[in-house]
Amino acid sequence: PSGNVETVERPLISSTPGTTLGIIPLRVFRKTADSEIYALLYDTPGVHQPKSMQNLLPIDVYDRVQPTKAFSVFTVRPASDLVAELRKVGTLLNATNLQVVLNTSIRYIWGIPGEKPVAAIEVAGPLSSALQLSFCGVSRLAVTCEPSWLLGYKTPGEFPPEPDGLKLARIVYVKAPEKLSQDGDVLADVALAGFGWVAVSATPISSAAVSKSLGFSTFTVRVYGPPGLMVKIGDTPLPVGGLPGK
Repeated sequence: PSGNVETVERPLISSTPGTTLGIIPLRVFRKTADSEIYALLYDTPGVHQPKSMQNLLPIDVYDRVQPTKAFSVFTVRPASDLVAELRKVGTLLNATNLQVVLNTSIRYIWGIPGEKPVAAIEVAGPLSSALQLSFCGVSRLAVTCEPSWLLGYKTPGEFPPEPDGLKLARIVYVKAPEKLSQDGDVLADVALAGFGWVAVSATPISSAAVSKSLGFSTFTVRVYGPPGLMVKIGDTPLPVGGLPGK
């Protein structure tokens, strides 16, 4: 077609968003270079989703966190973070009480530093040393961890109150791999509508852990956000540089 739309390497974005007034069919893909049959993509007027962050946050807040700014990836290991936070306050850990500690949960607050949280991701115990979370969102966001143990919630299955202004949006059960691969694997993307996503991965902490059984069937992730937030699970993770896998 004129303009060679099918050859572009990136999505087309209008310089004046919101100007589409009707449905516009775009011929973009074809089976072979000389085929006369094209697949169509349809450009439609922008529709505001009521369960997206853009309609759940004050406009001045959303303007600073909407996923049109520069992105960054911040990766954490819940089991390691839990142990590190307990050691900071002088908690003595040994083979006996370490497993008790790892049966509790850890929560990550995601938002603008110094302001109310925009979202929170909580991993329920037992925590695997192989579990890794990668927060994919605009660069200005910060991620801080809050172990339930330090908040006085030391019983498995017991969780602190919901973060300020947030509600439990969804509980996600991510299937764990039977064995760990050399490079690790992204298992699923947990997407928060209109905000960003968290890549849930399983990666070995040492070469000795490669090909070893995890001893876990699933990882339990609890997602908090403004009331009404939609959370979707991507079983085919987005290819992001720096994340596990090939």
